[in-house]
Amino acid sequence: MDNVKHDNNLIKEIIEKHFENMVDDVLAHTETYFEALGAISSIKGCNIPDMIHLADCLRKAIRKRAMQQKTPNYDN
Repeated sequence: MDNVKHDNNLIKEIIEKHFENMVDDVLAHTETYFEALGAISSIKGCNIPDMIHLADCLRKAIRKRAMQQKTPNYDN
């Protein structure tokens, strides 16, 4: 039973890592968070099943990152 739990945790970590990499890739290919959100919103007719759900998750992750940004008047 411990092996199954360990394997499930490992798979969870792999998926989370790849998801974060997707968010990083989207942001790397856009100049602003607004542009990134627009790019995700324009995805239609993709061959990936349930792409709408994946796009929703990506949008939420990008918004979360945008909200965590420091304001220009933030002192280091």
